[in-house]
Amino acid sequence: MPNATLVVTFDVHRAGREVIGETIGTTATIVYLPDVPPAKRATVLRRAAVILAQHTAKDLTPDEIPLIRDVKLLQFVTAGWILSPCEPSRRRCQSPVMAARLPNRWPSMRWL
Repeated sequence: MPNATLVVTFDVHRAGREVIGETIGTTATIVYLPDVPPAKRATVLRRAAVILAQHTAKDLTPDEIPLIRDVKLLQFVTAGWILSPCEPSRRRCQSPVMAARLPNRWPSMRWL
């Protein structure tokens, strides 16, 4: 039985959720904040032990930011595939690669 809650603050597509679920296993309960009704978000954030975030200023409201100050781990997922040695465009990775949406001069990418 999980003893911790991992809150993912950004939307993750099905393939990404599968990877996160397989990686975390039964170590923690995974909650995707975009799936949580607005009235319950504060409760979810207060009980979070770990936050996986992309952009807290966009993913959280100003009132929610103080609620995460006591988490044990705040992990940001900010680097896109450009910084990865895997070069997903050439399919050198054996693992799925998640990339953030990039500025307009690059194509938008999700799971490659």
